[in-house]
Amino acid sequence: HTRSFHVTGVQTCALPISVFQLRPLALAVLLALPSANAQIVADPGAPRTIAVPAFASDDPLKQYVADALAEDVAIELGRNGAFTTIARNSSFRYRGQTLDPGRIGRELGARYVLQGSVRNEQARVVVGLSLFDAESPQPDQAVWSGLVQRAQNEIAALPVDIVARIAEAFRMPPVPPPRALPQADAYDLVLQSRDAAARDDRTKARELAERAVRVAPGYAEAWTQLEIGRATSELQ
Repeated sequence: HTRSFHVTGVQTCALPISVFQLRPLALAVLLALPSANAQIVADPGAPRTIAVPAFASDDPLKQYVADALAEDVAIELGRNGAFTTIARNSSFRYRGQTLDPGRIGRELGARYVLQGSVRNEQARVVVGLSLFDAESPQPDQAVWSGLVQRAQNEIAALPVDIVARIAEAFRMPPVPPPRALPQADAYDLVLQSRDAAARDDRTKARELAERAVRVAPGYAEAWTQLEIGRATSELQ
């Protein structure tokens, strides 16, 4: 948010000044060093293993979105080919704990740990990111940080955007742009279905996937989630 006012008492002119009010998430990310423009110097031959713990959310009702973003970022990092990622079940067990990159790296065998926080605004979703080198002498100091944001109906593009920024920090080739974005309502239903499945609520997961298919019959991931729901329900 910005507000403008004028400084008075200046003999020549009144100077307009903009004052910026930073929310806690944005302030925390901006204070993390180095900035998003920094590049990470890494041994080209060394493995780039990254753990992506569950992202925090400023809205408990939207935690499933933060979880999905963290999981999809890990998937996209793996698809990049230059990164190895730790499985969700292992990385997510640190949910709700104070982030200790050195400990997480040691316990999971990860060189890097990516921390994320999701802020839901009326029209946009903003993700604050910090990347830590778990093997550095000061593993609790970020080696890279930044903000990535999209409109609410473009959340599906955030994982690719985030991986593109990380690849840039490692001075790696650009990541291909996101595929055609799914319909926002269908995408949200798929995320809710995935969350229900993770909580072992198979009936709810299947119902949500069925709704997603009805909303967007051509959305492949909705059909995939529905087939997973049907298969797991048959095991009950």
